[in-house]
Amino acid sequence: MSAIAIPDEYSLRSLPIESTRLNRELPKGFSWDECLRSTGGHISQLKFSVGIPECTPIPIEELRATYGDDYREPTAEEKAKRPVFGEYRIQIDSRKISKLEVDPWALLSSGFKCGEFYVFTCSCGFPECAGVFEGIRVYHRDGKTLWITTGLKPREVFIFNTEDYQDAIVGGLMEAAEAVPVLGIQTFPPDYVEGMMPSDLLYRIPEIKAERKGRWVKIPPFLLDAVSARLKAEGRE
Repeated sequence: MSAIAIPDEYSLRSLPIESTRLNRELPKGFSWDECLRSTGGHISQLKFSVGIPECTPIPIEELRATYGDDYREPTAEEKAKRPVFGEYRIQIDSRKISKLEVDPWALLSSGFKCGEFYVFTCSCGFPECAGVFEGIRVYHRDGKTLWITTGLKPREVFIFNTEDYQDAIVGGLMEAAEAVPVLGIQTFPPDYVEGMMPSDLLYRIPEIKAERKGRWVKIPPFLLDAVSARLKAEGRE
């Protein structure tokens, strides 16, 4: 469950959730009861967050071989002016199950729909580019959410409490929305998900509730102002 308080307007809990009733909706060779048995009754915990990836320094010799002998290391002032890119991260039971990029819109959609979602993708936005030809299969039923990691190796099965799963997704987006103005980072990849930042996705949730369709809406300034005021009050800005 997310540690962050989720306002009602951002909660997925009140959405009419799609429920799977028939085993034939699952991939061939899988059934709901067999998936539950395979986990031994264990309920997994999803953690969705954004962070700054660790970069391995490239030796100056390699950089000069690429960019020319006159290449020099940027100064601290030049580095400070560069945008810092963050990455979305998913952990299940404190374990990172893929090194691929995370598509936050696919993950958000899986919070109330059943089906195939390309949660893991390439940084260019096309999962096939990263060798992913099947998405994660997600199914909801009786307060439980089933993940079958088709498209990843090894293929695994996870069971989540649906409300905790929904809260983890929205909580991660809220934390990411705070990180953007405070840390000065951009979520990576910055453009392919309709050019949206995490706070854009949050602002989309009320529209999903209202009509499940419509154009994307850019982040309203009041949300960033509210985040800034909250952090300042907590002494974190």
